[in-house]
Amino acid sequence: MDLLKETTVETIKRLPDGCSAEDIMYEINFVAQVLEGLKDAEAGRLLTTEELLTRVDQWGKQDGRKGPAVTCIQFVISLLRIQRHMHYDS
Repeated sequence: MDLLKETTVETIKRLPDGCSAEDIMYEINFVAQVLEGLKDAEAGRLLTTEELLTRVDQWGKQDGRKGPAVTCIQFVISLLRIQRHMHYDS
C-alpha cells in the first residue's frame, strides 16, 4: 500500500468516533504535508533558520502587512533562537 494511503488510514482509525469530516480532512492534509516535507528533507531541499526568516519577512512585505500565519512563524522562530542561544550559553 502507498505510504500516504497507509498512514492516512491508520490516522483515521485513531480519530475518535463522532469526529467531523473537517477533522478527518485536517488530519489527511497534515499527514500529506509531513510526508512531503520528509521527502524534501531526504532530497536535500532544506532551509536554514535564517533562510526561513528571510522568506517569512518577504511574505509580510508582499502586501504591506503581516497576516497571523507570518506573525506566528516569526514568533516560533524567535523562540527557537532563544532556545538555541540558551543552549550555547549553558
